[in-house]
This record gives sequence, structure tokens and C-alpha cells, in this order.
Amino acid sequence: MIRLSMFALLWATQNTASADSKIRGVNLGGWLVLEPWITPGLFETANDGVPLQSDNSMQVVDEYTWRTAPTGTNDRQTLVQGHWDAWVNRSHLEDLQAAGITHL
Repeated sequence: MIRLSMFALLWATQNTASADSKIRGVNLGGWLVLEPWITPGLFETANDGVPLQSDNSMQVVDEYTWRTAPTGTNDRQTLVQGHWDAWVNRSHLEDLQAAGITHL
């Protein structure tokens, strides 16, 4: 099964503008790089059951700590899989194409 991110990258490269067309791009934040300021609920859920750091801050704060922090209440692999499946889907990409977006 091709992951959505791979599909979208292939889709974007196959549907690029011609040399004389304008390039219109958009950043799909929180899609390929997890960022807690874009998806705070995802990170809050990932931190459920994970002990706080000595300064009372959460341990899971980026992609590195997503994998290295102690196990918590939720399976972080399942959480990120659900995020990837829902955050950007084919209909979003089709809407962007219909709006004239040529690059992701």
C-alpha cells in the first residue's frame, strides 16, 4: 500500500505546471513533519501517561522524542498512523488541484 504522503508527492510532481505557467504552492503544515504547535491535541494525547520532565514540561515535543520518550497510555505508532491517514487525504489534494495549486 502506498502511503498518502508518497501518493501526494508523486501526484504533485506529475501534475506540475508547464514552463510558461505560474507556480502556485502551499505548505501542508503538520503533514510530513509533526509539529506540536500545529497539532497540539495529537501531542497531548501522545503524552498521556508519560511522566513529566523535571521542569514539569511534556516529554513528547517533536519527532525525535515521539520515538524516544517512555511509553505512555497510548500507542504513539497508532496515533501517528491515524494522523497521517486523516490530516491530508485525496479529496484535500483534489481540492488544491482544482484551486490551481501546482506544488506542495
